[in-house]
Amino acid sequence: MPQLKILGDSPTTEDGLGFGAYVDILLDAIYNFDATSSLTIGIHGSWGSGKTSLMRMLEKRFEDDNDVKTIWFNAWAHGGEESIGLALLHRVLTKLQKEEGNKEKVGNVLANVVKLLVDAGLRRTTGITLEEAQEVFKSSIEIKSTLRDDFETAIAECLQNKRLVVFIDDLDRCLPEKTIEILEVIKLFLDVPRCVFVIGVARDVIEQGFEGRYKTNGRLKNSGREYIEKIIQVPFTLPPIREMEMRKFIESLSMNEKERELAELVAKVTYCNPRKVKMFLNISRIQQGIAEKTGGRIEPEISIKVSALGYMFPEFFNDLVKYKEEKVICTLERLVTGNYDEALDPPLEDSEMLQKYYQDEDLKSLLKIEPFLCEIDLEPYIYLSGKQPDKVLVSDQSILDDLLSGDSVKIGHATNAIKTMPDDDQQRYLEMTMSKFKNGTATERRKAAIALGRIGDVKAVEPLITALKSKDEDQTVRLLATRALGKITDVRAIDPLIEALSDENEEIRMMAAEALGKLGDAQAVEPLVEALQDEDKYVREYAVGALGEIGDIKAVEPLIDALTDVIPEVRGVVAHALGVIGDPRAVKPLREVLEWEGEGVNEIVLESIKKIEAKQTTLADNKQNDSKKFN
Repeated sequence: MPQLKILGDSPTTEDGLGFGAYVDILLDAIYNFDATSSLTIGIHGSWGSGKTSLMRMLEKRFEDDNDVKTIWFNAWAHGGEESIGLALLHRVLTKLQKEEGNKEKVGNVLANVVKLLVDAGLRRTTGITLEEAQEVFKSSIEIKSTLRDDFETAIAECLQNKRLVVFIDDLDRCLPEKTIEILEVIKLFLDVPRCVFVIGVARDVIEQGFEGRYKTNGRLKNSGREYIEKIIQVPFTLPPIREMEMRKFIESLSMNEKERELAELVAKVTYCNPRKVKMFLNISRIQQGIAEKTGGRIEPEISIKVSALGYMFPEFFNDLVKYKEEKVICTLERLVTGNYDEALDPPLEDSEMLQKYYQDEDLKSLLKIEPFLCEIDLEPYIYLSGKQPDKVLVSDQSILDDLLSGDSVKIGHATNAIKTMPDDDQQRYLEMTMSKFKNGTATERRKAAIALGRIGDVKAVEPLITALKSKDEDQTVRLLATRALGKITDVRAIDPLIEALSDENEEIRMMAAEALGKLGDAQAVEPLVEALQDEDKYVREYAVGALGEIGDIKAVEPLIDALTDVIPEVRGVVAHALGVIGDPRAVKPLREVLEWEGEGVNEIVLESIKKIEAKQTTLADNKQNDSKKFN
């Protein structure tokens, strides 16, 4: 087994992300500010964007400068119950006290800070007893009143003409209110000359902390932005890492070609966040390592892609797992690669879920990358991800939520679950859906009509026919009831559907024609032939398609006449229908069409001629073989 290489997340002082120019600018700001006051610099950026590395690079630039003292304070180490502000004071004073000649200068101030820490409940940290704590509590108010002046005096004596730069890191990992405490301690006690505070924290963390502390009765007197401007004199927001720099960073990591390709996409989706790129690679490698150790049949390239889906698009991955039997991944892959198949895939407009994911350009970019997952058994890869599919829909409501969602993918998932249940349970869900269809709001009845068509139970036929015939019914409900009748294919629907071919609503006429085609009954041929004269081209198109599905030769002559329809799309459907029926009478008219028809329709015409001739050849061969048997 190859060695498992896991990437660390330690900050670096090496400039692998193009931060050098930012360090130069911040360095100038620190050297050139008015030393008669303090300076607070905010390094703002999202989690994992490189704030710590930038600060470490800045700190390193002061290593050889004897006129600048630096102190590093890890806020997360003090983010528990203790006073983080006092811990910062303690850290600064303790560090200064260690330098030669400073012990006496800061001794009294440090002792007072320790007393305040006791007052804040940190007896274990300082090691003093409860009795001592009670004694110093009496003087804590007095200490606070003089602390700023005492601190300023001690700092001035320790620094002489030097500068102090305090780096405060990992505030993002603390509770937002801890960030406010740090800022307020800086403003109240550490706002002294020659001191610079460089704070790495996302702006929204400060704003959340400000809101949590100062909101009263749901209202704020000032905004979080105004608060930041009062405390931080130099706000520096890390610009997004340039793609070129991110590419160099990725290339510096040890990875194979497929990892590199997907890592670049992860970088794009995460706005070039180095930490998230490393985390994706680590997750992927751990999963592959587990598979190799346990003998799982895992293809590395597939594993990497599945890991990328789970890490970059968790909501999509959850739906992929939950609705895996609906082949969501197959439909989307065919859509993004231009191989969408109407015979295999649900119409995009029938599923809000598919529409949402198809509109995600980053997801589409990932789905376009090979290997494609449609024909892959994803079960072992899903297992490695730790995400287990729902074995059953556990409640009536959860089934109905999917069943009545109006989303073809979710409805398919629910109906498949229902079909595995005992007959009594199946009937119960049918009755609940029919009740919603009869008594619900217009929106609920629309979704119930779709569900009834997918369930396919003949008990729904009569309510659907009633809705179709009702002129007072919501038009969309009538339309969806018509489609549902076509899916159930019960003969009781034939007459109402034939009647609907004359409906004033052209969409219902169109859907009635399609439904009659699915029923396949010859008594619908004559009404459908009449529909070839409908003023709406889509009704004519669907009537032609229905005649082709029924396949009755009585439709051949009317269809031949329809080859002269004024709409090319209708003529194309007519040519296809004639090919499906396969009657030899259509060959000559179809050949004549080739002389004047456009290129798009001609391709369909040629294909239909081939089908008809192949069918006639097969019939002739069968007849000859039968004759030989009898002779």
